[in-house]
Amino acid sequence: MVSRRTVMLGAPLACAGMLRGANEAVSEFIFDSAPFPSCHASTVVELANGGLMSAWFGGTGEGKPDVAIWASQRAAGKWADPVEMVREWQTPCWNPVLFYTKDGRLWLYYKFGTSPSQWTAGRKYSTDHGKTWSPVEHLPAGIYGPIRAKPLVMEDGTIVSGSSVENDHKVAAAGCKVLGESSLTDHPFARMMHLGA
Repeated sequence: MVSRRTVMLGAPLACAGMLRGANEAVSEFIFDSAPFPSCHASTVVELANGGLMSAWFGGTGEGKPDVAIWASQRAAGKWADPVEMVREWQTPCWNPVLFYTKDGRLWLYYKFGTSPSQWTAGRKYSTDHGKTWSPVEHLPAGIYGPIRAKPLVMEDGTIVSGSSVENDHKVAAAGCKVLGESSLTDHPFARMMHLGA
């Protein structure tokens, strides 16, 4: 069980209270105990219905094969118990990213693999603000989507996302007009501009 002393998922929520016109920031824990001893890399999104959703990876330890993507939603001033969103068979999951696109879809991108240099990416989406989700879709080799930070969603719907390839330390920016629902033959994150870092 995870205790308040070992989990700092409240830290990314320090400004959550500033959303939707609140007068002061709120910092709080998402849970007091959970069915995993370790968690890391949280992401938070304001839901279109006014609530909040946070996701993170959790398991016995970073990089362990039991590490899955977990999430919780906050509504009516209370966080729900954590629920497992994604588990890859005998492979750790990493770095979830939650964000909305202009079409109103809520996306969850994540990575999976034994180490960052071995990552593959997966994604799923919700059309009802996180109540239900599409099946997981694995992205083609070498296409990762947003690695840890939310992408910018421009007024015209273009998505600009930082990405990286951990095995050769390249930094990339990807831009696209539409995130395809199922066809990845012309995947938006395939068109990356390598910036050299």
